[in-house]
Amino acid sequence: MWKRTTVPTRPPARSAWDSGRTWISRCGPCPGTLCSGGAPGARAQNSSSGPTCSRILRKGPSASARCPCGHRRTALISGVQAQTGRWTPGWPETPHAVRVPVLSRRSGSRTGRSGRPNHRDRFRPHLHLRGPLMSLLIGDRLEALRSAVTTSHRSQFRRLHEQCEWSARQVLPEQHPSASITWLGAGAPNLALAHLLTGQPWYLTELRRWLRATCALPHWGKEHMPDTDLDAGWLCFGLALVENWVGHLLPAEEHSMLQAKLALQAERLHQYIEENRGAWWADAYWQNHNWICYSGLAAVGYALHGHPGSGDWTASAAANARELRRRLPADGADGEGVVYWRYGVPWLAAHADLMRTAHDPDGHNAFKDFDFLRQTFWYRLHQAAPGFETIIDHGDCHDRRSGHSVALYYKLASEYGIGEAQWLANRVADQYFWREAYESGVRPGVMPEAYLEFLWFDETIEPVSPAALPTGRSFADLGLLATRTSWRDDANMVSVKASPGSGHGSWREGHVLAASGKWQAASDGHSHPDMGAFVVIGGGEYLAIDEGYSSRKLSGHHNVVLVDGRGMRGEGSYSVWKNLPEVAAPVLHACAAGAPGTGALGLLIVDTAPCYPPELGVQTMLRTLLVGPGGELFIDDRLEASAPREWSWLLHSDVPATQETPQWWTVRKGFGSLTIDIFDEGTTTGTECVEVSANPTSSTPSLSITRTMQRLRSDAGPVKQARFTRILQPRTDPHGDRAAIRPDAGNGVFSLAGDSAGQPRLAGRPGAGRRSTWFFPPADDGASRCAGPLTLAAESAVAFEDESGGGLLAYGASHLEIHGRKVDLSAFSQGSGDAGRVLSLRWSADGEIGMAGE
Repeated sequence: MWKRTTVPTRPPARSAWDSGRTWISRCGPCPGTLCSGGAPGARAQNSSSGPTCSRILRKGPSASARCPCGHRRTALISGVQAQTGRWTPGWPETPHAVRVPVLSRRSGSRTGRSGRPNHRDRFRPHLHLRGPLMSLLIGDRLEALRSAVTTSHRSQFRRLHEQCEWSARQVLPEQHPSASITWLGAGAPNLALAHLLTGQPWYLTELRRWLRATCALPHWGKEHMPDTDLDAGWLCFGLALVENWVGHLLPAEEHSMLQAKLALQAERLHQYIEENRGAWWADAYWQNHNWICYSGLAAVGYALHGHPGSGDWTASAAANARELRRRLPADGADGEGVVYWRYGVPWLAAHADLMRTAHDPDGHNAFKDFDFLRQTFWYRLHQAAPGFETIIDHGDCHDRRSGHSVALYYKLASEYGIGEAQWLANRVADQYFWREAYESGVRPGVMPEAYLEFLWFDETIEPVSPAALPTGRSFADLGLLATRTSWRDDANMVSVKASPGSGHGSWREGHVLAASGKWQAASDGHSHPDMGAFVVIGGGEYLAIDEGYSSRKLSGHHNVVLVDGRGMRGEGSYSVWKNLPEVAAPVLHACAAGAPGTGALGLLIVDTAPCYPPELGVQTMLRTLLVGPGGELFIDDRLEASAPREWSWLLHSDVPATQETPQWWTVRKGFGSLTIDIFDEGTTTGTECVEVSANPTSSTPSLSITRTMQRLRSDAGPVKQARFTRILQPRTDPHGDRAAIRPDAGNGVFSLAGDSAGQPRLAGRPGAGRRSTWFFPPADDGASRCAGPLTLAAESAVAFEDESGGGLLAYGASHLEIHGRKVDLSAFSQGSGDAGRVLSLRWSADGEIGMAGE
């Protein structure tokens, strides 16, 4: 006599698996009742497929036992409708009986009616995927992907296979090492996918070795937040995919071990979230820890869809994903920097893909309504150094080579039709991959992403070179301006950053959240006190640099201004922005690139006075940066304090600067050089050496990285007011002369003359192959200033003219004449507010004038 029961309508207070309760099973065809082993409230339920019976066949999620009736066994899973493939969140209000194959212990094959293995099904895992839930990240594409192994995805599968061979050579830990174990979670899905695609048994054999080692560890993570941070997030995600893809092919004991371990770790993550709202990553929406841990939690929830806690896990992750879609900047810029972009942003795409392939109610919006994901490739592209192999290293960057994710490029190309992303993925895979793999300081790195490269590659996306794109772009939320002279490998490039924490938007929203109790939401340990700092590249060389990764972040390691030897608020700590008031943010007046075609012009104006400690009495720290079409960088710093102060202007490089004259210094490195022309008076300039060291991951305390920087320092004061004015010229010839500069004392405009190759020319109206550039520093009186063909009244501007015409990028323009012809500025919308008061236009050699945006 079988005892009758029904599936509970809501989960118990804690995991049923943790407390040793039973996993419901069914055998058939026998009288139609269900049994959970003595659970109260039992009642009968008939199967629509005919008479069946059910009893306790297993203890735990997948233990094996034979029904006394001797008939074919099937497992009962709640919350899923097999006929429609739909996913029901949480536990259902009414019970659902779903029949899926139960596997024997031998080779993961299905059993026939006699209970013996059906050997013709061995190593044909596709027979087992027609269950209640579509395969995560795969959906209904499995057969198409199998066919693609030898056709469109052949090179991607070769990468996958080679990564599996690498995995087979690894010695797996018997005890938790002091270092991070994220690589264990990253490697397992490669073996699982390779077996799923081919059925070759050696992949599964090797995978089982990885699973035994990983599940045997009592905790995931050792040195820092065990079970509740990155190690747990990585391993939950990777092993959840294994469970979903090939868990049913594992021997019963190993399958039970995997499911129980995943449930335990997911419950630990979820408990941390519930107990730490407002603390660390639980609500840190702009932080990679948030993205990774919630993705791991969601993956386990979908993979263990019958578990009592799975609905809570996936619902918690989905709620966080909705916050991310709403709060992350719509322009796609990542305040943590390029290295953490490649480390963290793939998880945003992975979670969105999980939701869609699991038929989560929010899945249809996961990509479509995610503006950050839609635009983030353009941020990454414009933060690529010329040649695309290395990066611009604003923020915490371990090195200049940890920036690529071929898999993410493929996914963004596929989801949003970005041919340039497909082009960059192919270029990295063909030319830069192995150097990135072995020289990158970020782990697990690019190698274990082979399974994502295979799944996310879309052969229908045509690669498109970025050669036709504008060479400059601004990202206002991050206060980021990036311009280059071309998309050639030897281009000159300038990048400037001016924002608090992860961006102006996150700063404002973070303080709103802080007031509601989520005080750590805006805490960002990977941002630096570097508002207004710049990076310059020329001739393929880094000429003006940033510090990269730092545990004790200092303004003095960036190209900014110090006051009495001190930098911005919060410096000297790891999380610079933690607990700072909202008023400690810089005031960004303008951030724009424009007039493309010859080389982008750039303009950024920011007042960083609020960023300095109040006791210094800094009233004005107005930095104006103007970028010319040849990558020339004009810098004007106007400084004022309530009392006399020592002011120090800093520029850092890999090699020491050489003094040519008292007002002219040069940084020569490899094939490039940077000349620094000084136009301020009363300053003393010299060089010094700076050492930076850091531990880039708390999970591996012994890891340390160091960098030596050479500093060029100019000092003024003590005075209440000071001004630093410089022009930096990157050159592709380390021994070439700098372009001629003519400061006009009458109206303050600086003229620079040269040709498209950067060779010096005399100032004047350009002839064939010649170009002149004009920098208009800030003007307070509103009067018109004349330079070349221009008569311009504007607060600041940069302009150029060559044989084909010219371009202008101006802030606060009120009057403009070009070659004596007055321009009606009302015909050119300049927007509203400080950030919108930017005018960008071009004119042709025959006098035609038009707008020129980014």
